[in-house]
Amino acid sequence: MTRSKGGMATVTKALCSWKSIVLAGLAAFAAGPVPASAETTIKFATTMPSNSVIYKSVYAPWVDALNAAGKGEFVVVPFEPPFATGTNVWDRVVSGVADMGFAILANTGLPFPKSSVSMLPGLGHDTEVGSIALWRLFEKGLISDEFRSVKVINVTTLPPVVLVTKKSIQKLEDVAGLKIRAVDKISADSLTALGASPVAIPFTEAYQAISKGVVQGFVANGGTLVAYKFGEVMDNQIANAYFGMLPSAIFMNAEFYDRLSPKAKEIFARFIGEESSRMIGAAYIGFEAQNFEAVRGQNAKYTMRQLPPEELARWKDATKPVVDAWKKDTPGGADIYSRFVEEYARAEKK
Repeated sequence: MTRSKGGMATVTKALCSWKSIVLAGLAAFAAGPVPASAETTIKFATTMPSNSVIYKSVYAPWVDALNAAGKGEFVVVPFEPPFATGTNVWDRVVSGVADMGFAILANTGLPFPKSSVSMLPGLGHDTEVGSIALWRLFEKGLISDEFRSVKVINVTTLPPVVLVTKKSIQKLEDVAGLKIRAVDKISADSLTALGASPVAIPFTEAYQAISKGVVQGFVANGGTLVAYKFGEVMDNQIANAYFGMLPSAIFMNAEFYDRLSPKAKEIFARFIGEESSRMIGAAYIGFEAQNFEAVRGQNAKYTMRQLPPEELARWKDATKPVVDAWKKDTPGGADIYSRFVEEYARAEKK
C-alpha cells in the first residue's frame, strides 16, 4: 500500500475513503423517513470535545455515516467530557453508563500488554496499514482476550510519535544525555536505549518546561505538536525514526449491543471490523499531514530531516533490546510481534 509522501495526496485518499462509507450510509435513506421515536439512542463517550479538530476530522465523519445508515433504527449521540474521560471511559462503557466509547488504550490505566505491540519502536508509521494489522491480530484471536468485557467495533493505531528537539540531531551520539519527555514506558525505555534521559512531565506543563530548558525535547506526533504549540519552541524533528503508534479502539457495552434489533445489528455489521479500522486509520493520515503543515506555520525554522539508512539502522539496533524484552515479557509476545510485522507488510503491499 504505497502512497505519495505529499500531504495533499494522503488527505485526498482519506477523504475518498470517507466518501465511500458516507455514500453507503446515505443509501439507507432510500426507504423513506421513519419516525424519530422508533430510534434507539446510543450514547457515545468520545473522551474529547465534539468541537476538537481530531474529533471533527477523524471521528465525526464515521459517526455521521453510521447515523445515516441507521436512520430510523438508532442514532449515535456524542457525549463529551466530563461524561467520560480517557481514564474512565472503559469503566463507563462496561458499567452501561455509556453505550459506546472511544479510548486510547494506554490512557485507560488498564493492562493491554498484547495490544501494545504497535507501540514498539521502529515497527511502523502508517496508521491505515497499522490499523489493518492490529485488527487482523484481534480477528485471529491473538489480542482479543484483552477485550472480553466489551463488543469491539474497531481497533486502530494513532499517528506515530517521533523525536522533536531544540538542537539538530545528526547521529545517535547527539541524543546522549538529552532530557527528553516520554509518552509511555516503552518510549521511555527506547530513549534510554538511545542514551537519552527520559522525563515524565504532564502535557500541561511541557511547554513551560521546554521554554525554560528543563527538557531538550520530546517524542510526540503532529496532533500533539499543534494542540500544545510545541512547534513554537522546538526546531528539529527526526522524521523517519518512529517510537511507536498508540493503539485505540471504539467499543460498545456488550449487553447493550445484544439488545439491539436484528436490523440495527445488520447495519452495525458494516461498521465493525477491518474496513472500519482501516477508514479511521486513513483519516488519521490526512489529519496528521495537516498537522505538520500547521507546525511549519507556527515556526518557520522548524526542520524535518531523515536519518540516512546506515544511521537509522544504528538507532534500530540500539532499541532492539526494548523489542526483545517486550517479546519475552508479554504472553505470546514473540508470535504477536512476528504476526503484526507480517500483517503490516501484507497490508502495505496492497
